[in-house]
Amino acid sequence: MGGMGVAHRVAAPILAVHTDDWRAGWHGLVQSGDDSALDRRGECLQHHQAHLLDTLGDRLQHTSDGWIWSRESQKEIEKEREAYRQRTAAFQRDLEAKYHAVISENRRAVAHLSLELEKEQNRTTSYREALISQGRKLVEEKKLLEQERAQVMQEKRQLQPLRSTYLSFLEKEEDWQRRARLVLKEFEDALTERQSIYCSLLLPRSRRLDIEKRLLVRASTDPVAADLHMAAGLTDIFKHDTYCGDVWNTNRRQNGRLMWLYLKYWELIVELKKYKAVEKAILEK
Repeated sequence: MGGMGVAHRVAAPILAVHTDDWRAGWHGLVQSGDDSALDRRGECLQHHQAHLLDTLGDRLQHTSDGWIWSRESQKEIEKEREAYRQRTAAFQRDLEAKYHAVISENRRAVAHLSLELEKEQNRTTSYREALISQGRKLVEEKKLLEQERAQVMQEKRQLQPLRSTYLSFLEKEEDWQRRARLVLKEFEDALTERQSIYCSLLLPRSRRLDIEKRLLVRASTDPVAADLHMAAGLTDIFKHDTYCGDVWNTNRRQNGRLMWLYLKYWELIVELKKYKAVEKAILEK
């Protein structure tokens, strides 16, 4: 049993030191996730075991007690060797399980990050395409606006001489229009007085007939009145406008109806003739 004690004293420290070294190395490699390093570490494990046993044998042969190999010491060594192998195998299985767990976790994390990255890339691509489409649309709209502006400016340049001509003829026709309005105002006052005499019970009929005669003469001789064909309208008024206000009416403008319609009609004719004269002058030019 002395030999077995010596073997235990010699082998135990050596096994402990080598086991601690390999455990530390394996934990570092598992945490790092380096597959190639783990594979190389596993390949060297068997070489390490053989070297360990050779070291253990050398130590036992050179002990101070001069112990020599025997059948019992050989059994003890085999026992220690088997125990070491079992511990090493268990330790290796534990490390491999942790390694595979870390690898699986890393793969899941990588897969999740890859999915998120793909989603982000898809969103970025969509935003980029939307911006490009919007940019193209804005460019097209700007191009159309520039074309429309150029067309408007060209038409403006083309119409500038025509506008000057139009304003010149319009100014001339406005002079005629002012004279026509003055004529219409005089006819309005005369017709208002004529209708007031017609509606009066006190004023003589001859006065009304004198006003009607003078109006018909002027409608035939005045250029503006003749241009408006006022004579026919006056004759219609004198024959058919018999409307009067109530007995106590003092507002002369409340008498007559047909006369006011004719006066409004003649005002519209004056306005229409002005623009027709301008149009004719421009077309003839």
